[in-house]
Amino acid sequence: MAPTPNRSLLPIIIFSVVTIVYFTFRTPAHSRHPIPTSNAVENDQWDITNYVAPDDSALDKATPPGRPKLFDSIPTSTELWRVLIPNVRWLLRQPIPSHRDSLETQNRYCAGTEKQANLDQLAGDGQWWEKATNKELADGRRRVAQNVAERFGFGLEETGERKSRFGEREWKALFGDGRKGLVFTAGNKDTINRLLTSLKVLRRHGCRLPAEIWGFPDEIRGLSSSKKKEFESLGDIRFKEVDQQRRAGQWKQFQIKGEAIARSTFSEVLYLDSDNIAIRDPTFLFETPLYKRQGVVLWPDLTKDSPANAIFRTLSYTCDPEEWQLDSGQILISKTARSGLNLAALFVAEAMQKDSEFWFKMSGGDKDTFRYAFHFLSLDFTPAPHWLSLAGTIIPTFHGHQFCGHTMVQFGFSVQEWNSIRDLFDADYTPRNNHAPPLFLHANLLKHSGSHNAPGQVWETFKSADPDRIRNPGSELLTRHIRGRVYNHRGMCSDLWDAEGAAREGTGVPWGGAFETGRFAMWDFQETQGGLMRNIEKIYFEEGGVTGASAVSLAENRDPVDLSDSPDTSPTLRSRRLSSATPPLGSTAVMFPSSTAAYRDIYEDQDSLIKSQSGGGGRSAKIPWVNAVNNLRRPAIFVPLASTVILLILIFQRSSSNNEALTSYIPLADSLHSSFDSLTSTFKGKADLGSGEWGCNPFEAKGRLIVDLKVPTNNRWVPYDTTCKPSTYMESLYRGPNDDGPLIPPKTPVEQAEEIGADGRPVRHVGREFLPWFMNRTLVIHGDSIDRFHLKDFCHFLKGNLFVVSPDHAASPPPYHQTPVVEIAENGEETPESKARNDARREQERVWEARPKDGIDLTNPWVCDIEEYGTTVVSVFTWGLEGAEDYYGIERWYNPPAAWGERLDHITVPLLKRLAKYLNRPKIVKPDLVELNSGFWDLRKYTEQDFIAAGWKSRPYPEDSDIPYNNLSPEREAQWERDARKAIKKAARAWRGPEDDARDGPTILWRTLHHPRRHNYAPYPRVHQLDSLALKVVSDLESEYTNFHPGDRYHSHSDEGSNEDLGLDERLRIDYSGHLMAGQDLHFRDLLHPNALPGSWLWGNVMLYELKRATMKIGRSAM
Repeated sequence: MAPTPNRSLLPIIIFSVVTIVYFTFRTPAHSRHPIPTSNAVENDQWDITNYVAPDDSALDKATPPGRPKLFDSIPTSTELWRVLIPNVRWLLRQPIPSHRDSLETQNRYCAGTEKQANLDQLAGDGQWWEKATNKELADGRRRVAQNVAERFGFGLEETGERKSRFGEREWKALFGDGRKGLVFTAGNKDTINRLLTSLKVLRRHGCRLPAEIWGFPDEIRGLSSSKKKEFESLGDIRFKEVDQQRRAGQWKQFQIKGEAIARSTFSEVLYLDSDNIAIRDPTFLFETPLYKRQGVVLWPDLTKDSPANAIFRTLSYTCDPEEWQLDSGQILISKTARSGLNLAALFVAEAMQKDSEFWFKMSGGDKDTFRYAFHFLSLDFTPAPHWLSLAGTIIPTFHGHQFCGHTMVQFGFSVQEWNSIRDLFDADYTPRNNHAPPLFLHANLLKHSGSHNAPGQVWETFKSADPDRIRNPGSELLTRHIRGRVYNHRGMCSDLWDAEGAAREGTGVPWGGAFETGRFAMWDFQETQGGLMRNIEKIYFEEGGVTGASAVSLAENRDPVDLSDSPDTSPTLRSRRLSSATPPLGSTAVMFPSSTAAYRDIYEDQDSLIKSQSGGGGRSAKIPWVNAVNNLRRPAIFVPLASTVILLILIFQRSSSNNEALTSYIPLADSLHSSFDSLTSTFKGKADLGSGEWGCNPFEAKGRLIVDLKVPTNNRWVPYDTTCKPSTYMESLYRGPNDDGPLIPPKTPVEQAEEIGADGRPVRHVGREFLPWFMNRTLVIHGDSIDRFHLKDFCHFLKGNLFVVSPDHAASPPPYHQTPVVEIAENGEETPESKARNDARREQERVWEARPKDGIDLTNPWVCDIEEYGTTVVSVFTWGLEGAEDYYGIERWYNPPAAWGERLDHITVPLLKRLAKYLNRPKIVKPDLVELNSGFWDLRKYTEQDFIAAGWKSRPYPEDSDIPYNNLSPEREAQWERDARKAIKKAARAWRGPEDDARDGPTILWRTLHHPRRHNYAPYPRVHQLDSLALKVVSDLESEYTNFHPGDRYHSHSDEGSNEDLGLDERLRIDYSGHLMAGQDLHFRDLLHPNALPGSWLWGNVMLYELKRATMKIGRSAM
């Protein structure tokens, strides 16, 4: 019988449990404080980022520093960064509230607007908003801040005390060339054709602004010459390529718009979507007072940010009932206005779009990142003064709707605009309510229309709110009662209506009813606005306009979902930051949802929703157990509960020991102390690998190599320790000579795991299995011909796409040209000796560039493209650590540079960038695994030196000579060790982590050397000597970085570059495939290179094991 717990602890345990139960059921679910100031923080509600405020003043933490100072002219990057960094740091210092507290605060500010939110966005991302941790949100905004700091040429911690890395000319070029122009994004066939129509319509209106069309490199380069000429016939039209690559699996490539505007050569930009049709010439916008006020105008969308949106937590501002989401189909912005502050906001928007996996969960695409960018920097921006109208047609009724809108009608800025277009509208027309004339038809749903879209049927009806001024204090139509949605009916339709119309919400009519009544008017599109738009449909089709249903399947009777998104409003909209003051309450009669899930029920059962929030009955009313569960999330409850549970586990774990006599003599405190040590050990540095696949490395274990030259899958390294299982992932990727089946098996891993055989046991699949961790990976090998053969054999085993990157290949880096060293004579001219030397070098480089094809195959990079997995393996050839151009420069296969590090800088790194574009795989630039090696070519150089020193004038050298079979000198060892350390550190700095942190960079393998046959160029005594030295270098580097401190100096190797934590204690590992080939020289293809079987197969298994280990972060600290 196991001993009972120490009875002295029982009262403590009982008291803890009773206390937890009491407070769990006693504390009301809604007894939460409003969002506290940063001086009153509950630990679980906030996540403070790494910034520490220079002082603890409440003002510094509660409100942003304010509007940055403006300069009389374009400031330098250093000057602008100095005025921006207080705002950026203020945001990074702000604590992040819990979802519940943020929602409560936003509801106070935006009474009644939750029903105007984008419900489609809520349905798609609402759960993420609720579950996003404080750390996720803090990390997301910090990534943007880091990216923006780099755009200014600084690190995030720098205050601008030093000079930026930007030169004056380079920096000023970012502000454009002083011109005004149009910017578009397009590329595929559909968008290019729509854009061509839009440009033709603009030219018919008399718009002569120059234009830039930005797209992905493959799209821009793939345009036919005839199509380009058609664009160029429309005036000054330039095609530009973004730096990004297309992202697989996305419906739309939203992420390039910010880059296109920021990198445009224009100083002032009117951005237009390809499906945006101008009703009149928009050139005048650049001269309007509204635009010149801030240098930016944003137009509104149909919906608002949901109060549940995590953006308010992330950017620490409060919602505004008059702020709409943004229709980014048109954006007007000046980069030079406000001393470059708008350009800084573009940098922020661009950074958010590049980090789309995070920010698009809150913005629903690119559009609201422009709006959020101004909030990020605590900057004001100007919304267009009028809310949008809709244009479309009348359809058979659908859920009470008769109107199907597919086009957002956006307006100009002032009623005075009518005076400049008198010849475009009826003479007897009087503009209503001092309203600006319409300007743009953003036909965002026309391409998804399923019916009523033939010429003459497209723009039949015009629907607008009255009044529609966004800043209109006397009206609650836009702040509370207006609704805008997208629904599906033979395509996609949008509608807007007045919820306070003849039928009210909550009376049984589907989501508000009375869609054609209330403070809305429907007009004949051709005749409204004095006939200003009477001919636009005719012009549209004359210039090649098209309509049509989306390829996306749309159910006809699906419940309505929200449209795209919406912008901001009124002459000036200030970023509303959280302050310590309690926000003013809206109408006390309005009840607010307290969770994201509750918002989803708004249109399903409003009566129940209101009852649940007011404490009444209904299906959502809280019961004690629901309150109890909610209260478990409170730190005052959760922390003691978790502590008690851990304590009980440790006590009873001790009590259930098999050795009762022993445990009875161990003091309880000592037992608990040991248990806690064991529990917390996994949180210190590397995780405990435990048992299972990572409990042992089979390739480090003693064992035997099984060789089968006929059946590749039988080749494997088998440890003698039977508990250490062989790793044989090559079996799951191998395709034999007659096997043309898919590399990825048709069944998913879950289906494979769930398949049951006739005997009732799970079926074990033999052969190929899906390797999810092999998807979309990049392996980079910086080595020699051993690695080249391994790569080619590996690719043949998989039947991947193998190609050499020849000098004329699209992905090839430019030829390397050595920077000439010029010696100047007293007369100020280059000396004859210097000129002759440099001329000879340039001539030699021309010879190397024209070398024969067999040389290209030997020493140029090779690439294996495993297309089905989206994985890329790259091998770059090197000639040893120091290189030996003096010895190899005359060979047909030589191409510069010679030194190992220079080849990494001038070939490997730029090659990855070019391959990313060529294969349309942006992730290639961030490898998942890097393998390095140098040895055999270093030994060959030593052999050449030794034979020349012994009197031999040229090759071949006698194979039976003992000259190269003595030991390497201590001087050679010391030099090679220094060079190897430099090489590994250089690679570690070249490939860094996601946030440019070297410690989080990819795993680096050093490949061991194998024992060759007798060979002068690789004499085996020296092979063993150099290989042992390499293992020493790896071990030394691992030890040095285990307890790295920034102040550490390694005096014996002080020439190795900057003192930075490269994380080599966790990143650096050994590939033992060379050692495992000991005794296998019978299976060589020549004196040096192992055969595909077993050599390359064994290497492949090692690489796959290490790749899986790297992708699963085994042995790595939290990253």
